[in-house]
Amino acid sequence: MSGFKRAVFFFSALTLLTRLVFIAHFSHNPANILDVDGYVGIARSLLSGQGYALEPGVLTLERSPGFPLWIAFLFLVFGGNPLVVLLGNAVLNVVTGLLLAWLALRLFTRRCALIVLAVWSVYPFAVYYGGWNYLETFLLFLFTALLAAIYKWRESRNCLWAGGCGILAALAGLVNPAALPWIGVIPLWFFIREERSRAWRAFWLYSLLGVAVYAPWPIRNQIAFGKPVLTNIHGGLNLYQALIVSPDDLGTPQQTRDFDADSYYQQIMLVMQQRRYIEANEMLLRGSLARIKARPFAYLSSCAYRVVKLWRLYPYQRAYPYHYRIIFWISLLSDGWIIPLALLGLWGARRRWRELFPLYSAVVLWTLAYALIYAVMRYRMPVMPVMILFAAAALDDFLPWSRSPGARWVSPAGRR
Repeated sequence: MSGFKRAVFFFSALTLLTRLVFIAHFSHNPANILDVDGYVGIARSLLSGQGYALEPGVLTLERSPGFPLWIAFLFLVFGGNPLVVLLGNAVLNVVTGLLLAWLALRLFTRRCALIVLAVWSVYPFAVYYGGWNYLETFLLFLFTALLAAIYKWRESRNCLWAGGCGILAALAGLVNPAALPWIGVIPLWFFIREERSRAWRAFWLYSLLGVAVYAPWPIRNQIAFGKPVLTNIHGGLNLYQALIVSPDDLGTPQQTRDFDADSYYQQIMLVMQQRRYIEANEMLLRGSLARIKARPFAYLSSCAYRVVKLWRLYPYQRAYPYHYRIIFWISLLSDGWIIPLALLGLWGARRRWRELFPLYSAVVLWTLAYALIYAVMRYRMPVMPVMILFAAAALDDFLPWSRSPGARWVSPAGRR
């Protein structure tokens, strides 16, 4: 076994170990294994024949189906213990690290791949969120797998990889609709520096398989609620909440007071409690548009604020499971250097934008999606693998061990 393969094995094992240690620590108290956002409950309802429901027999439109279906699959195969989801997260983290290393090998250097694996193996927020039933671990795996499939299509010349891209893209959209803008522009890359007939074959295969995977969700909504809703109503709810609460008050007790003081919001909550989801969605849209129209510059200002909030180097002081000072220093010692170096890497590789279009568009469109609606730092997790990749490339290029500064920004084909 070569030194490179031994290093890959070591860092993959370290990735698994850090996740398992945290899961063992965090899940030691059963109260910590929470059904975050109701996904586990929906999965159990599906397996028990109660339908896609937060409550048995009461169909819901509050959550997209991708993550509950993944949990249901894990429960079906490995049993219904909530720890199964967390252990699945640990395995997904290992696979994500290997996919990242593969991307680094194809796009940058072997040393960059090792840096990526080393960083990912101990990246604290991947470790932390992998110990919860949040959807981010599954989604960042899908994002990374989609990126790997995109570049595999370009490398292999086999259009079946484009079909795989369409399936992964649809699954990502079913996990979180915020991914839809990005997966919608991915086909544009098929036409960049590619022969037209091949690009069109990839486009149609990507689109047809993507639609085939995604279509059952709006069809189900048409049958259940009388309207083919493409996403869920949670995004609209978050947008209206962001419009009635000052950005500085989000996540504080003042947020609850602002909700209680808004009579229109209370009407929406009443309609949602009665499971009149289509009516609630229309109310959210009307209310949000009216507030944006009344104060357009305030809305644009809040969008800019959400961009900054999404990419802050450390979180606001709020109520956390751990002492804030611990979280503050962990943030500065991880994202505090990863994000600035990633921005440097994004700038350094700008001349390769055609080749790296899927990576650039992922970061830009993901940021834009949450700038327009609602942002917390956790929401950046699905694109943090991309940021770690660019940070590793920058680190590889600028540290003294680099024998050929600037070579990382030349395509691999150009270096051979």
